[in-house]
Amino acid sequence: MAWIVDSHLHLVPDPMGWGRATRGLRRRVVTALSPAFEAAHRAQTWLRILPRAVRTPVDQCGSYLALPHLALGGTESDLHALLDSGTLDAAVLIAHPPFTSNHFVMEAAERDSRILPVVNLARHAQQPGAALKDFAKRGARALKIHLIADGLEPSSDVYTELLKSASDLGLPVIVHTGETALLGSTGSPKLGAAERLRPWFTRYPKTSFVLAHLNFHEPKKAIALAADHENVLLETSWQPPEIITEAVATVGAERVLFGSDWPILGANIDVGLGRIRGCVASGLLTQAQADLVLGMNAAKLYGFKPQEKPATP
Repeated sequence: MAWIVDSHLHLVPDPMGWGRATRGLRRRVVTALSPAFEAAHRAQTWLRILPRAVRTPVDQCGSYLALPHLALGGTESDLHALLDSGTLDAAVLIAHPPFTSNHFVMEAAERDSRILPVVNLARHAQQPGAALKDFAKRGARALKIHLIADGLEPSSDVYTELLKSASDLGLPVIVHTGETALLGSTGSPKLGAAERLRPWFTRYPKTSFVLAHLNFHEPKKAIALAADHENVLLETSWQPPEIITEAVATVGAERVLFGSDWPILGANIDVGLGRIRGCVASGLLTQAQADLVLGMNAAKLYGFKPQEKPATP
């Protein structure tokens, strides 16, 4: 069996510990609602055909669909269940202050070595470069940047400081890409356009940049950027099989990472894994390519050393 590493997920803090105590009940509710969540996943890949003026308010309304599952799943105990069941071998857990703090993510990783912590510092940290160095000493595996949530341009001094620090530390940088309207964001969706990041890729050629969500509604632009810059990798969350196979064909399987953006809409992990495995079943990807995408690339990039697993037959 191949390693399965989810390169993009989040958690909902559960300070009272209710997640474990109510897991059985919550799973029954999620199962009952799963047809609605699965329908939302199917609809999502069609939104990109809408004109932007229509798509933006639809995105905003669609973001409310995340709320039921955020209330029903996505706690640390739910993630442990996924890891213990073998659904995942490791999880790249990304902070999203103020909802999920950097300290929470770091502490979750200290409790379970299968959790690989990623910190997000632009909005709230004083001296963000120094803060990133401190988190790296504690074991942070990457830096996350979310321009829409931050409301900052790529030329911001905050990003300059963070990217210089990440480059010095040899840390990968995960960037939200895609012009999406998100709850709680302070910036314009246009800040998420992947092509705005091109100067970063040139200025820091030895830094690995992961384009989260493959630029969402406009994935071909992300694929073109990766084709132009060898230090750019592509992460598959929210993308259909034809885009995943195009990314592999264009830049190579070694630069494509499976990600789910779980727990949004609940079924993200199953849907994402199913799409990649379906590509293998239909001959669009070889099993060797799928193994790289599903976990081997992420294990290498983030320094995860899982226990040996038998080779895929």
